[in-house]
Amino acid sequence: MKLLITYIFIVFLTISCDNHITYQNGTKLIFEGKIINQNNEGIQDIQVKVAYYKEGSYGGFLPSQSSDYKEPGIGYTDANGNFKLYVYSATNESEIIVIVNEDKRYGYQEKKLLNIQDENFIDYKLNLNTTTLYKSDNLVTLRVTFERTSSSNNLSIKNVQLIGESTFYEGYFNPINNYQNYNSIFNYVVAKNQNIIIQYDLYDFLTNTTSTQVRNIIIENTNIEEIIAY
Repeated sequence: MKLLITYIFIVFLTISCDNHITYQNGTKLIFEGKIINQNNEGIQDIQVKVAYYKEGSYGGFLPSQSSDYKEPGIGYTDANGNFKLYVYSATNESEIIVIVNEDKRYGYQEKKLLNIQDENFIDYKLNLNTTTLYKSDNLVTLRVTFERTSSSNNLSIKNVQLIGESTFYEGYFNPINNYQNYNSIFNYVVAKNQNIIIQYDLYDFLTNTTSTQVRNIIIENTNIEEIIAY
């Protein structure tokens, strides 16, 4: 079986300061996957970039003056949307980031996969499976806000889910440490012209019972904000 391999560009970087990202000589990581559109068709010549980020003294997941950010590998998908990148392994990164379609080629969205960790690799290989890109002009944002009423102090919102055609600009490959899922505001990126269902659980502290609720939302051609009172 013929192996489909993308064009691969390796950037060799020399780091001299202990506070910066350092590389393991001779050890390479493999990133592979496929980029498709919403019709399940492979997209050719989509840029895929690998970046290493070392968290600085101020913390967080975005590069800052106190952090180090390097991009050791870049490649492009083949005629079927497949990609395969080989990059040198780092020794001290806080997270690995994969950036898909940063130049927004052909009008498709950009996507970032954040917080990839060394333990996600098997034999130095990470299979990212399939990543779907949408045309940017076919996307809108949906903001869902849960508002507590004066009579609902005994209730809490849990397990909020969106049922419908949605995507993201930045997604976490691994959950963020200490992340608390008690938000009252949820932001989504969704396709235009569809019906969305927001499903959530209402937990009652007094009766120790849970009921599942749904809200139907019509998505048209503009950004929308939906307020759900409980």
